[in-house]
Amino acid sequence: MNYLKLLSLLPQRQGIRTAVITEGPHLGHRIIFSEAMVVISCQPKDSPLAGWLPLLAMIPESCSLSLGGEKVYLELLEGQPELVLCGGGHVAQALIPMADRLGFFVTVLEDREEFADRAREAGAHRVLTGDFTQLLAQHPGGNQVYYAILTREHLFDQKCLEQILPKQWAYAGMLGSHSRAEMVKKRMAQKGFSPAVIQRVHAPIGLEIGAQTPEEIALAILAQMVSVRRQSGQSGGYPEQLLARGGEGEAILATIVAVSGSVPRGEGTKFLVTREGQLGTIGGGAMEAEAAALCRTMLETGEHCRQERLEVTLRLDEQTTVTSGSVKLLLERMEGAAAPEEKQD
Repeated sequence: MNYLKLLSLLPQRQGIRTAVITEGPHLGHRIIFSEAMVVISCQPKDSPLAGWLPLLAMIPESCSLSLGGEKVYLELLEGQPELVLCGGGHVAQALIPMADRLGFFVTVLEDREEFADRAREAGAHRVLTGDFTQLLAQHPGGNQVYYAILTREHLFDQKCLEQILPKQWAYAGMLGSHSRAEMVKKRMAQKGFSPAVIQRVHAPIGLEIGAQTPEEIALAILAQMVSVRRQSGQSGGYPEQLLARGGEGEAILATIVAVSGSVPRGEGTKFLVTREGQLGTIGGGAMEAEAAALCRTMLETGEHCRQERLEVTLRLDEQTTVTSGSVKLLLERMEGAAAPEEKQD
């Protein structure tokens, strides 16, 4: 079953869940379903996962669990995160390519045609030109939206923040000095916005690393966004590039489904191995090299699914290595077209 192709074809992955049996007689069985318990695909159709659907739908986060004497890895999918840049100046232009590499869909709002064109040249996925207030009023927000206010003066900062604060968002940050940030926050409080909501705004924006150049400031901003994103408990997910490449044909997908001790990546982290190469990483080093070799062997033998426990080792000197932890990997074969869509009430 090439479920990567199936996932890539879904118009919206927000709220979709997938569960796979990682240990037990039904190793590799997988179900994909919505929050409303609508089954999108269940392979095979008589999998015990179908009977466990009500329980799987109740669990609020991605996790490993035991059901019916078997191990199951449940993953709650998130939509692609969107970075909304209010302003297309030098910092925004440095942010755009960095954010794209980290998997963000980048939207730029700008009221100057010249800077809107520069944002397009930098690689923004969408550029909207016009009044900040009007553009933000039309933006829906959401729990995967990251707002960065990078305008040229505090009056525009205030207008942007007035539109952003009532929305749902994962992150909001505002460029500027401490005094400028405090001035804008004070005005938001005077307008009746909740102090708790105002305090969620990162102002000045970004981690305090002494950044000065646009590129350094962009790095500090993205580092803070990544920190917020990971603290939210989001799993490794399915990067767009991985879905696109994995849906094309023969490949082996490796997913971390359990961790123990000190390891470089958490549950849900994935990488893909094809006959041409590798996409993504589960932490590098000897452990990843061993995993990649297992994937290449599966490509040659035609094996469809297996689980492996690999140790993460640290080399202290020429003679000494220590084990810092271990990961359980689920290795699944992706080939051919996606399974026919199945829907149940």
